[in-house]
Amino acid sequence: MNLLTLSRAAHRLRGQVKRTLLRRVDGDLESQAYVANAIDATSLIAENKIRDWIGRSSALHKDFVESKYDRLAGGYNQASYLRDQNGTFVVDGEFVECSYRDFFERKVDVYADFVASLDGVETALEVGAGELTTTGALAMRLPRIKWQGVELSFNRVFHGREFFREQFGIDIPACKGDAVHLPFADQSFDLVITSHCLEHIPFGYQAAVDEITRVARRHVVLFEPIWEKSDWAQKLRMYAQGYVRGLLPYASSKTNFTLAPAVVLDVGSPFNRTTRIHLSRTQSKPSGDTALVCPACHGPLEATQTARTCDACHLLFPVVQGIPIMDPDDAYFVGQVS
Repeated sequence: MNLLTLSRAAHRLRGQVKRTLLRRVDGDLESQAYVANAIDATSLIAENKIRDWIGRSSALHKDFVESKYDRLAGGYNQASYLRDQNGTFVVDGEFVECSYRDFFERKVDVYADFVASLDGVETALEVGAGELTTTGALAMRLPRIKWQGVELSFNRVFHGREFFREQFGIDIPACKGDAVHLPFADQSFDLVITSHCLEHIPFGYQAAVDEITRVARRHVVLFEPIWEKSDWAQKLRMYAQGYVRGLLPYASSKTNFTLAPAVVLDVGSPFNRTTRIHLSRTQSKPSGDTALVCPACHGPLEATQTARTCDACHLLFPVVQGIPIMDPDDAYFVGQVS
């Protein structure tokens, strides 16, 4: 039995216990949400501490996350655009029961309003774009911006691109890549965002922030849960889930950037509230090139329909179903013995 199978079994057991206990709890929606959070957190602590102990090997942790999200591909877009599955959310600072689709629309409206207020944004990248759920929503709301996505899970990129082509007739450029080895040159994009991506990288978030700030030309906006901005209930859940801590202090340490005051959004998951971290580059290049480069050396690539090749590193990055696989761990060495 592998780590993913164990995680699924624990998740099913936790759901059964929670449903049984909640049937015995009377109270309003907010009280029930707090009880459910306490049940989840208590059961998650042991499960995720074992996972994190194994995950301290970065390769094992990456494989676990990638496999997990490969198997979730399609679910986020279905919930965000097509289904009316109800849940408990925070909207305008209040606990409400509504569909995830309604909650998602409200959340992305908040994202879009802020992005629209930024100056000089013509190109944008979402790191950890998943099924392009948020990237696509922002692209439809802000069509003057050229959006791209990069995501660790190939399956999510594949299903996401197909979904937006079929449902909305739009094509969003995206590749498979690792947040700690982004396949773009320095200051490529006017704006780089994340949305609940870095929370899943507790052992590599600093390298990811380094890469995000490297490829951002004007702005970085991180929509993430932040330990320093959380109440006790959210901190309990973040600890239990093994989510990232220290993101805000590390973001504030980035040179050549100005950090705006962090803002907790008034729409979000009850115990995984989103905080907006906005970094502005103090000096930027006149323009950026959003073309793919080698994620290992940031050098140029030769492009064909089936591959991208770096002559300097002797690496070949395949293109599958039109999606460049720009993760160094998936590249092929194509050099010669001299």
